[in-house]
Amino acid sequence: MNSFDGSKANPAEANDPQIPFGSSSSVVPDFGLGVYYQIPQKLYFGLSTTHLVPGSLKYKNASGSDVNYKVARHYFIMAGYTYNMTQKFDLLPSVFIKTDGRATQFDVNVNVMYNQLLWLGASYRLQDAVVALAGVQWKNFRFGYSYDFNTSKLNSYNGGSHELMLGYCFKLDKPAITQKYKNVRFL
Repeated sequence: MNSFDGSKANPAEANDPQIPFGSSSSVVPDFGLGVYYQIPQKLYFGLSTTHLVPGSLKYKNASGSDVNYKVARHYFIMAGYTYNMTQKFDLLPSVFIKTDGRATQFDVNVNVMYNQLLWLGASYRLQDAVVALAGVQWKNFRFGYSYDFNTSKLNSYNGGSHELMLGYCFKLDKPAITQKYKNVRFL
């Protein structure tokens, strides 16, 4: 369920037609789908989409007109590779593409991993930001930090952003198959 109270908004333009008049809420089902493939310690890629069932939001604006807002479907593509530089250092380049069919955003990322424990890297989001990354992984836990330096026209409104990441990877192992023989030659 999505809700928004337009009476509490402070728009730059009075009676902005995109702002709901009063409180507005709706129930919109949302489904996504994705596939991911990985060759451990070598290569990965994935494809996904959101809003498989295109929803719409309906509300009245300040002038009393009905507004019908259609939720756009988004597509995501990612890929990465692990290049073993030495026994202790790995280079991890990756790309991430996001699009709604009208606008596309492209990220290029490179990390250096030390001893499968610490990483340090940088990312560039085309015409938007430069990102510094650092983190640590231990067993199945990951902790990371990043700082985005905005390079677009929004940099006068945004001094950058800090992000923390905490993750846990569940590894499912196939159970060992026990073989039993009932032949006297194998006793």
